[in-house]
Amino acid sequence: MTKFKFEIRETLSRYVEVSAEFLDEAWEEVERMYDDLEIVLTADDLARGSERLKP
Repeated sequence: MTKFKFEIRETLSRYVEVSAEFLDEAWEEVERMYDDLEIVLTADDLARGSERLKP
């Protein structure tokens, strides 16, 4: 019997909205929130529409 190997990937994703004067300030705020665990991705954030990968 032949063995086949597959890779399975899951992606967590969430949209976060912040207010800032400039894009770089907004990105820094989101990074700070993530680093400070104000944003914690969970199974509820599992990205929909997963792709099928070919071996």
